[in-house]
Amino acid sequence: PELEALWQQAGDAFDAGDPDAAADADAAAWVLGLGRTRDDIEDGLWQQAWTWCREVAAREMAQAAAAGEDGPGARQIDPPIRERLAAIAAPTLVMVGRHDQTVMNDNGRRYADGIPDADLVEVAEAAHLISVEQPEVFVGTLRAWLDARPVVA
Repeated sequence: PELEALWQQAGDAFDAGDPDAAADADAAAWVLGLGRTRDDIEDGLWQQAWTWCREVAAREMAQAAAAGEDGPGARQIDPPIRERLAAIAAPTLVMVGRHDQTVMNDNGRRYADGIPDADLVEVAEAAHLISVEQPEVFVGTLRAWLDARPVVA
């Protein structure tokens, strides 16, 4: 499913107080991405992502309940990130996974275009969690990018 449908599933699970169902939807969004099934990824990756997503969902549910908030979207960044991209002065590497949800790759491209000194890299065999799914590619890409930057004393 597209990201919006998975977000809806996660939101419904959040409203129902079901961190397991929220983890199912979130892990599908971040690990499977588009065009992949659980058979396409290592079981260990799925378990790692699902466990992390469940911990986050349970923590967010508890925090929202304590604060009297309605759900995970109740706290929005203000002003929106897109309105502040041009203010980023640091060199920036934006990495996107080819199998990530379309909206995430579109956002990655927008961010790279909006940040004055940004580079964009697409990782072929990854969805959203590039550093977890392809750690060697992630580290190698980051090292090469850092090595190409001038040293500032």
